[in-house]
Amino acid sequence: MFRIVLGETVLISVAAGLVGALLAVVGSGLVALAVRQLLPFAPTGDLVAISPKILLQAGAGVILVGLLAGILPAAKASRMDPIEAIRTGE
Repeated sequence: MFRIVLGETVLISVAAGLVGALLAVVGSGLVALAVRQLLPFAPTGDLVAISPKILLQAGAGVILVGLLAGILPAAKASRMDPIEAIRTGE
């Protein structure tokens, strides 16, 4: 039961990290476009630089925080009787 709950936590963390990375890349492009439209003397080139190294570090951080947040619920779930947990709705 511990591995199931912790595995689910890792999957959710990875999915959240991927969605966050996608939003960061797309959002930075939209912000750069908005700045160029609103400011008459906007700089040329990239306004926001998101490197693969930064994305990997952020992804590792998301997974680490997800694991830390999932250890306590996983430990609690491993101590419960599955039938009793289903009956009580926990």
